[in-house]
Amino acid sequence: SASGDYKIRVYMMRSAARRNEVAHYRLEMIVDGARQPTAHAPSHDAKVPGTDFHATGNIPCSMGKGQPTGSCAFGVKHEGNGNAMVTVTKVDGSQRVIFFEEGRAIGYDQSQADSGRFKAKKEAGLNIIHIGEERYEIPDAVPEGG
Repeated sequence: SASGDYKIRVYMMRSAARRNEVAHYRLEMIVDGARQPTAHAPSHDAKVPGTDFHATGNIPCSMGKGQPTGSCAFGVKHEGNGNAMVTVTKVDGSQRVIFFEEGRAIGYDQSQADSGRFKAKKEAGLNIIHIGEERYEIPDAVPEGG
């Protein structure tokens, strides 16, 4: 291990910070001078216990034009290189699957009962996605695994 000063930064997703959310965490560091074997990262993302997802959380969402922004639960399956499937659970309990390639939203699962027009743009680290009248705000860190 190299000697010197180290800086550890902890970030909160922008949307959570805007809502003044609090994230409790614990950081434990032990430095004893003994050389430790090099740890290798797992060859695949770990899954959230009890789910098929690599990460879960909440994102801002709105289900219709003029409707207030609420919070929708999501789960993401990473496929590497910014490719991912984000499953959003809407307020009514139904689900919407949004596909990402190289960190960009490219479409959604149109086998679902509706076929709203898909539109996506990136804005300051946020994917703003419209499907018909629905709106989702998915931070870059979700599909990219950051």
